[in-house]
Amino acid sequence: MDFNTQQVQEAVEQIATILSNLVVAGVQGKDGVGMGKLEAGMRQMLQEVGRQALTQVMEKSDIIEPSIRCICQHQAAYRCRREGMVITVFGRVKYKRSYYICPQCGRGEKPLDKRLQIMPGEMSPGLKPLLALLGIQTSFDEAAKLAKLLLLVDIIWRLIEENFPQAIQILDWYHAVEYLTPVAQAAFQETDKQTAWLTTMKEHLWFSRTQTVIDACLAVADPTSVSDPAAKAATYFQNNLARMDYASLRQQGYFMGSGALESGCKQIGTMRLKRSGAQWLEDGARWVAKARAVWLSGQWQEVVHDYASLPVAI
Repeated sequence: MDFNTQQVQEAVEQIATILSNLVVAGVQGKDGVGMGKLEAGMRQMLQEVGRQALTQVMEKSDIIEPSIRCICQHQAAYRCRREGMVITVFGRVKYKRSYYICPQCGRGEKPLDKRLQIMPGEMSPGLKPLLALLGIQTSFDEAAKLAKLLLLVDIIWRLIEENFPQAIQILDWYHAVEYLTPVAQAAFQETDKQTAWLTTMKEHLWFSRTQTVIDACLAVADPTSVSDPAAKAATYFQNNLARMDYASLRQQGYFMGSGALESGCKQIGTMRLKRSGAQWLEDGARWVAKARAVWLSGQWQEVVHDYASLPVAI
């Protein structure tokens, strides 16, 4: 891509000045801050700049139309701007783009993803060559382990979005709370202060004051540490902000924890499908899982009785 050289140089100088002032202010009066910590802190800030800038570029490139043509040749209507995530050279980048649903086939369409050649939840075209280089320098097995570690959780969200586009996504409240304990331990030496801070933050999360928790984490974050738990927690909460409206979700009757769903997966999937020697095609596994869910829900007779009138998805 071609940019105006003078404008780029001016922008770089402005960003460098702002970041250097922040770092100098952060390390003044602190002992033991060597070049390694300075580099780590600068890298973390530059990554965040890259993430936010890339998000803005992507969202500004999005074009909202009343409807678009679906691959089934019918018109897909605009529904909303949905959040997506792609793993880039700057880390996980969240963005919002126009989302369309075809009333004929039920397929969800995201034109921006197609135009930018993005697979939500996966690695960007710029990151894949770097991962290949990592495989050259170490081993492809180690590179694959790194990729799995980065992608595992985000792939789950992507699968939900692709297969259940109208589903309500909820981040397990108990899992979110786990991010707070290391922050309290790093920020406060006294146990009483740790407990008081944790109690307050949990209450904020419970009542959907997530931005307050993010601000509180950033307030105690160490900008010179690349593995700072407060910065990690703030980033995690920011990335999942749309899934953490716990007060509203409770009013609608949703579970705040994933325990019930995990139990259902165990009862339906693990105990029936993951038997020794069992091999499944996707369609067969889907039908058996649905049948077992009906049986365990005590609805077998009703479903069998009304089977002919039920949608094909059942």
